[in-house]
Amino acid sequence: MTESVGVTAIVTFPESRHDEGLALFQRHLPMLRAYDGCQRFVVSHDIRARGVFTIHEEWVSETHLDVHLKDKAITTIFAEIDALGGQITNIFTKEVRAS
Repeated sequence: MTESVGVTAIVTFPESRHDEGLALFQRHLPMLRAYDGCQRFVVSHDIRARGVFTIHEEWVSETHLDVHLKDKAITTIFAEIDALGGQITNIFTKEVRAS
């Protein structure tokens, strides 16, 4: 069996900052998807609630996720989210799949 580590994060901006939040994610997605060990990195926005975004990430291991979370680029993105009045809620999961 193989394991992967999943992250689902909800990022909520004030409704008035929706477009800025969307632009932030669009700007950073190529870099986020290029991290070693990243199997999936998807950002979607709620069609009924402006300013609410869901991020789904999948990593080959906790080690790869930890390296990603400690990277300076990520702390910069967190600061940008904060500057727009955004709030982040994370849910970490570990999925076991048959190889």
